[in-house]
Amino acid sequence: MWLYRLLLNLYPARFREEYARQMEIGFRDDYREANGVGPRAAFWIKALKDLAISIPAELAREFAQDLRYTSRL
Repeated sequence: MWLYRLLLNLYPARFREEYARQMEIGFRDDYREANGVGPRAAFWIKALKDLAISIPAELAREFAQDLRYTSRL
């Protein structure tokens, strides 16, 4: 669980403020359901894959939003 919390810190602050708690709860619940070494390994692979896709996407969205704001100024 500590590793997942650490990885959540890679998301932009605004995203973390709104979604981190729900993501953590969902992760914990799904992790508890994965019993055994194989299912837990598969669960971690899926979770890391999801983070590897969603973190850069959120950073890009945040960056684009900042660029739009800067261009308006």
